[in-house]
Amino acid sequence: METIKIVSVGSGALNALNHMTRYLELENTEYIALDTDPQALILSDAETVIRLQKSSFEESRDKILTALRGATVVFIIVGLGGNTGTNASLLVAECAKEIGAVSIAMVSTPFSTENRARKRRSDEGYSKLKAAVNTIIKIPCDKFINIAPPGSSRKDIFYHINEAMRGTIKNLVDMDDFQTTFKKAGEIIFETDEDYPDE
Repeated sequence: METIKIVSVGSGALNALNHMTRYLELENTEYIALDTDPQALILSDAETVIRLQKSSFEESRDKILTALRGATVVFIIVGLGGNTGTNASLLVAECAKEIGAVSIAMVSTPFSTENRARKRRSDEGYSKLKAAVNTIIKIPCDKFINIAPPGSSRKDIFYHINEAMRGTIKNLVDMDDFQTTFKKAGEIIFETDEDYPDE
């Protein structure tokens, strides 16, 4: 049986992680939350929380390595575009590689209405993370605008994104020999029109 560790990086990914702790039913799975904001970490349902130092994410490398040890598969959950998630997720990928785990990054990208700086940071972070993990699954936030009913809030849209992440992880883990399959899967672009993966 695989030993799975699901890691959220940054405040935006914490909501997705909390959603998974409540609704993703997987055996032999541990949840880890990373952020610079101590108040956000207090609200996390993860078994392990690591406060990152804003001055240097690298200072947390040993803590991340310790938290990941024993994992055969590491899922990295991140909303790209912000500073913490975009940059610290690369450190998590490096740590996963160091312990010999298969790394699968599941990333959401900014809405088209967000500012150019955030989208540029997201694009740059995506390219670096893609090169550092075994598989990267890209979830464009814009694709979920059509799923939510008209007039839905940004919070409602993110619920669907979180649910898509949960369902995708569940489906991947349920696959036969999924570790071998996704060791060299490369890039996957999440496509949806009216629904999303579920068990």
